[in-house]
Amino acid sequence: MRITLPPDAVVDCWWIKGKLDCYSQHGVEYNKAVGKSLTITLKQVTSAHTGKYACQVSGYESSSLEICELHLKLGTENTCRITYDKSVSRARLDCFLNKDIAEARKSFAVYKTHGQDKQAVLAECLWENNQPKCQVASGYQLQDAVSSYLTLWIQEVTKEKAGNYSCLPAGSLITQQNTCVLSVSEEDENITCSVPIVKPLQDTVLTCNFPEDLNVTKKDFSVYHYNNGVNSDAVLDCWWFDGTLKCIQSPSVQYNRIVSKTLSLTIRRVTTNNTGTYACQVAGHHPTYFKTCDLQVKIGKFLSDRFLNRKLTTHMHFPLLKMVKFS
Repeated sequence: MRITLPPDAVVDCWWIKGKLDCYSQHGVEYNKAVGKSLTITLKQVTSAHTGKYACQVSGYESSSLEICELHLKLGTENTCRITYDKSVSRARLDCFLNKDIAEARKSFAVYKTHGQDKQAVLAECLWENNQPKCQVASGYQLQDAVSSYLTLWIQEVTKEKAGNYSCLPAGSLITQQNTCVLSVSEEDENITCSVPIVKPLQDTVLTCNFPEDLNVTKKDFSVYHYNNGVNSDAVLDCWWFDGTLKCIQSPSVQYNRIVSKTLSLTIRRVTTNNTGTYACQVAGHHPTYFKTCDLQVKIGKFLSDRFLNRKLTTHMHFPLLKMVKFS
């Protein structure tokens, strides 16, 4: 799949009561000093920064604008860099090539290797009618513009997508190919929870920790209480419908429908019926990454029941069909 990004302001400034206020994109620095000139700094330039720029002033016609263009200096090798945004579980691969493939009409490809696995082709492009025609593997997106650089988005980062990435135009030698590494640790994918020990009939808060911002990725999620083996039910079950979060919950819990990389679930007036093992689950994640936590009730100096220092086999639930009612 290929995507095209629209032009956008990297710096946008306005005057309010004689005071200058500005917005600048991430990676762009501007000190709000302006006279007959101004200077902005582009931090750690990548292919995302290349292209045409123009300075615009309110009241001036477009014919008054002059355009400048930022290019990357070509090296002798094909190199790359990976930026991994864990908050949305997405990574960006920037390739810096030793030739302008758009000008030379050179075919090119992006590869990945991991351990002893066979080299996988993630994107392969040929030129037809002066346009690159590309085959891109599922889970990846190739940004539209290519020249001496190209950008490949790595969607839904998992351990399977970890490894060494490389970019190679046709005609380049293997000795001119450098790789960059996407590292994904088990902790990056774990879905954990925690809940403090509580006295009887008091409220407590169970906290879920996710490897991504669910308010951004819009993935369905649940919280299970394993109080009845394989027949245990979710105390909280949430899904996204037209971008809006919908939830059903047990009468014993309270949830404010706020979620990001964490979620807070209040368990009301805790009794021994509420104690036991809990787990937070997210659609699309393998159950090996669901880590459990235990709710225990404290009576005096002692824990109330059998849930301390025990081993328990839990069963993860994946609903195949969900029926909901909208009032």
